[in-house]
Amino acid sequence: MGAETRSFPNTSTDLSAVAGSLADWLSGEKGFTTRLNARLEDGALLKMDKSDFGGQFTGLVYTLEVTLRRQGGAVTVTVDDGDIRNQGLALGIGALLFWPLLLTAGYGWITKGDIRNQAIAFVARALGAAA
Repeated sequence: MGAETRSFPNTSTDLSAVAGSLADWLSGEKGFTTRLNARLEDGALLKMDKSDFGGQFTGLVYTLEVTLRRQGGAVTVTVDDGDIRNQGLALGIGALLFWPLLLTAGYGWITKGDIRNQAIAFVARALGAAA
């Protein structure tokens, strides 16, 4: 999976407010926890994760790093959802005991792409652009 970058035309939207709205949505609708929501010189950085004991045990661990940057008349959005190593590390202990958990880790890895796309679509709507 990894990172996806998209650019949207926009010159006036407060990117920190967009990052805050995205964090609220991911927390409320998707169960993520905000680890960092920082203002950057040219935008905002948001780091979130979703993990609990059950997630660690089954390999369903999500991490998101969203960067919003203003570049000229456009806003560049990068959503990095980590890679397969997150799933493997999360699965470590559980896989030793229950090999069928490899299936749930695979499912978690696939669904990370859905969350990444939903985050990009959310930002696009907040910017008034088409995803």
